[in-house]
Amino acid sequence: MSRFRRLTRGVESIHILPIEKIESVDFYQGDFTDEIFYEFLLKKTKNIKIDLVMSDMAPNISGIKVSDQAKSIYLAELARDVCKEILKSDGNFICKLFQGEGFDKYIKDTRRYFNKVSVFKPDASRADSAEIFMIAKGFIG
Repeated sequence: MSRFRRLTRGVESIHILPIEKIESVDFYQGDFTDEIFYEFLLKKTKNIKIDLVMSDMAPNISGIKVSDQAKSIYLAELARDVCKEILKSDGNFICKLFQGEGFDKYIKDTRRYFNKVSVFKPDASRADSAEIFMIAKGFIG
């Protein structure tokens, strides 16, 4: 069962699983792909404009690359959609992606909403991993 409570401290986090508390961070626990939870979040942030949306979402990997990649892009699209709803003008968006089918189109489509979009592979990511992060700055709606 998801627990919902009002966010008040400025740093807000959404996780599907319970996590340890972090001082000055408020959490929502729920499934971002659940339409009821998603709508709940939009209602809770209706009058709040967010500076930064960060998505580290990844699907449960099945081993079927085409299916896993499609699920990954779907999660990234949901994260971008929430940006359109709650991100303030000139806000920023960071999103974990996996290179593969749909990656280039996702980056291209994201450029319609931000002044600058770049990709970054952190040193902590394995060299053979398709994991990469997109950094989008300057939300223009």
